[in-house]
Amino acid sequence: MIKLSERLSTIANFVDKEDNIIDIGCDHALLDIYLVKKLGIKKIIASDIVKEAIDSAKITIDKYELINNIDLRVGDGLSVLKEKDIIDTIIISGLGCYKIIKILKDNVYVLNNVDKLIIQSNNLFGKLRESIIKLGYYIEDEKIVKEKNIFYNIVVFKKGKKKYNKYQIKCGPILMENKDKILIEYINIEIKALKLLLNCVPNKNIIRKIKIKRELNILNKVKKHLNS
Repeated sequence: MIKLSERLSTIANFVDKEDNIIDIGCDHALLDIYLVKKLGIKKIIASDIVKEAIDSAKITIDKYELINNIDLRVGDGLSVLKEKDIIDTIIISGLGCYKIIKILKDNVYVLNNVDKLIIQSNNLFGKLRESIIKLGYYIEDEKIVKEKNIFYNIVVFKKGKKKYNKYQIKCGPILMENKDKILIEYINIEIKALKLLLNCVPNKNIIRKIKIKRELNILNKVKKHLNS
């Protein structure tokens, strides 16, 4: 059986058997193989912009005899979708925040039929939450994991609206509610990095310093809440 990393296992735990999935940035399609074998999902579209990754994925998929279950496609984001495809769930993992946002905004018409997004960004977690919420989604669930000293934030967005304050946008409403221990560790590292950055920014760059201080203020208030 395919053994997943903690990051991919967390993503898999957010998938339901009835989801009609496209997995963007599938790499070697290990997640998709796991979902078919473990959850019994009948069909998944797995795409990656790197042809070599898809070629490697095909070898593994052939090994597990899942060629009829996993539809491999080379291409950028949602552009690989065809008119006949029925998709209600999008998984995007291992990409940067701005690339993820671009994929979704460039194909916003596809989102009309997409009820669920499972997103793992490599950076700018707050910016990602803010941008996807503006596309008409709310945060149903989320988890932060630490793997090989790298923090991964996995968020499940569902179609609908909820209001969030700046602290929830920055650090995650559910993570804050649960007082997640890994979130506390992440915030401590972020605060330390921002303090170092603040000392490095020249005094003449007033606007930059103000922005950093605002970030620090938000993180310190969230830290206080988490430790209360």
